This record gives sequence, structure tokens and C-alpha cells, in this order.
Amino acid sequence: MLKCISEHGNENPENTKLLAALALGAVKHLGGEMAVIDADNNVLTGWRLARIGDFALLEKSADRKTPKQIDCYHPIEERDFVDGKRFKLDPARVLFSLRYQHNALPPDSELLLFGEPRLWLGAVTATLLGELSRCKPHLFDQLRP
Repeated sequence: MLKCISEHGNENPENTKLLAALALGAVKHLGGEMAVIDADNNVLTGWRLARIGDFALLEKSADRKTPKQIDCYHPIEERDFVDGKRFKLDPARVLFSLRYQHNALPPDSELLLFGEPRLWLGAVTATLLGELSRCKPHLFDQLRP
């Protein structure tokens, strides 16, 4: 079951199931494996990143303490003289977080919306839907009448 709440704890069912499905599809079909080095210089593996337009989806793998989650960021662009550009994922710029409540299959999920969803929800949904439709054209065939 998917429970959707805003940062203020209010239920927000509008378009959020679609957003959760698009986030799962984007990470699965468009994301790539990556390793992350934490503050203690530990290498964390099993993470996936999908950079789509102005947004980045980061899937954090489950561990003994926490189940899997997908965070959507509006990354900060930086110029790099070596390869042209790079970006930084600032926790203050998370738009939403799809959090599994446990490690079982299928998990119950919670979709947390941050900031003002009315300002970014349409852009994120359109970007993810458009890129998935372009890269995986037959993915949505079952949904068409």
C-alpha cells in the first residue's frame, strides 16, 4: 500500500501514485549502478542513479538498519574544467522520497513530498514520463485503451 504525505504530514493523493510508479520505472530502466563513498570513507554499493533532465533519482539500497528508498533531487550544476560539467546532490534540494517501510516483497511504501509540490510535481512527472516513453516505448502499451 502506498501512503502519500507532504512534509507537513497532510495526505496528498493527487498524482502521487503515478509519481511513485514513474520513479520506480526510471530507476529500473534508466538508472545505472554506482558506488558511493560516505563521510567515513566507506564504499557503499548497490545504489543506482538516473539523471533525467533537470532531475536526479538516487536509489539507496537496503541495509540492516533501513529499507530501500528512492530520493528525487533537483541537482546543483557545477562546471568542471576536466569533463565539462558535474552536479551535486544536496539533501536540502530533495523534492520527494519514496521510502519502503520494510524489506519484504512487496513492501508498503511512503511517498514524502517536500517543498511546494505544486511548483515541481508537473515538471517532474512530465520529465520522467517523457523519458521513459522515449527510451522504453513499449513500456506503457498495456496502459493504452
